[in-house]
Amino acid sequence: MSLLGLLLREAVADERLGFSPCQGVRILTRHPAERPTATAGQVNRIAERISRHSDQVLVITAAYTGMRWGELAGLAKKNTHLGDCLIRIHPEHGALHEVRGTLYLGPPKTTAAVRDIHLPPFLTELLQTVIDSHDHPLVFCGARGAFLRRSSMSRRAWRPAVNGDPATRTPPIIENLHLHDLRHTHKTWLIENDIPRSSPSPQTRPPPTRRPRRLQPRHPRHDRPHHQQPPSTLGSHPHRRQPPPPASRGLTAPHAHSGRAGAP
Repeated sequence: MSLLGLLLREAVADERLGFSPCQGVRILTRHPAERPTATAGQVNRIAERISRHSDQVLVITAAYTGMRWGELAGLAKKNTHLGDCLIRIHPEHGALHEVRGTLYLGPPKTTAAVRDIHLPPFLTELLQTVIDSHDHPLVFCGARGAFLRRSSMSRRAWRPAVNGDPATRTPPIIENLHLHDLRHTHKTWLIENDIPRSSPSPQTRPPPTRRPRRLQPRHPRHDRPHHQQPPSTLGSHPHRRQPPPPASRGLTAPHAHSGRAGAP
């Protein structure tokens, strides 16, 4: 509305219109409803309901790094440096894009999204099991190496896990939780653990001086992520290494982000 009003005022000033119909009109807008976030325990329960191992690890990675869907689906093996507990978002082809049904690799959403993400040890182990399970160039892909589609992932794995199934009397965990809400979940965990969302760097802005209004802590301290264990089903498949039990605080992705948060 403000842009339309600006254009009409310019048209009046240029004598193309006699008056602006936006003059004196005020639009009352409401803030969008706050999206739900999950506790670490709820994230683990969601992952345990998903049958495909790589999809389980994708969900855990999303929650503990704050990566966007496109960054997860476009993550190349060559951009994972697990020996250094590091994921690198490439500036030119670090994200998967879908335009009119066509999938392709391209730059991430913003320049600030070009970053290094430090990983907790247990997540490094889980990502290694996925990388070792196939020979395709992307970490998360279809059974034959094809790009993952967000709609397909949501339909076959995500929604049944979070919404439950009345036919089998499986209760919902967090009804209507979106996969992207795991990014907001990660930001909430950072706030709860007093970790800045970003730190001074050539590619990131200084930390905010106050907490964002819509990302206030909402989970009890006993359910914060560093008290949680990875889902028991992860890493337990045949011929896959079982990650060693992490230390009591080793699961916390925010604490593993030494200097830079996963979600810019």
